[in-house]
Amino acid sequence: MNTTFIELFVDGNIVDLNRIPLPADTPIIDERFNDTQNKAPNNNPPGRAENATRPAEGAQFKSDEDRLSEAQLGLDIAQKELAISSQQIAASLSSARAKAEDARFKAVRIAQLFTSKLVSREELDAAQTAVMQANAQLHTALASEAELAQKEMELKSKRLQIIQMELTLLKREESK
Repeated sequence: MNTTFIELFVDGNIVDLNRIPLPADTPIIDERFNDTQNKAPNNNPPGRAENATRPAEGAQFKSDEDRLSEAQLGLDIAQKELAISSQQIAASLSSARAKAEDARFKAVRIAQLFTSKLVSREELDAAQTAVMQANAQLHTALASEAELAQKEMELKSKRLQIIQMELTLLKREESK
């Protein structure tokens, strides 16, 4: 179990602790008082409502706005990552195609030289292996391109979630 301590310093102004959103099962230990009753983890300090650990309606609304902001930031980051990935994959795919084509041409030339007995069987085998490796790299690049399409779908899903969050906030604002 992880424990997080929050120390609250007050400069003489009244602080409404009920406005601080906390999970319902959060233990509150108020050390302003020395009696042991208030130090029990499940007891609320004097004057605190029974459901004080739950955020007020205004705090919940603000929390939804915060979640929307985080989702929008996450979308921006995902869009930038997608653009970078797209460029990297395009370059990787182009390179893999060029290497595969080069390996095929070299293998054909070495095969012709092998039939003329100008190169060894080992060199022919190496050329054929290079073709297989280049083709494997090309297939890997093509698979990355397919993964990029999946990321684009995930990005669309994030956009839809943000739209739903915005609509929820608008409905909540209109109902006030």
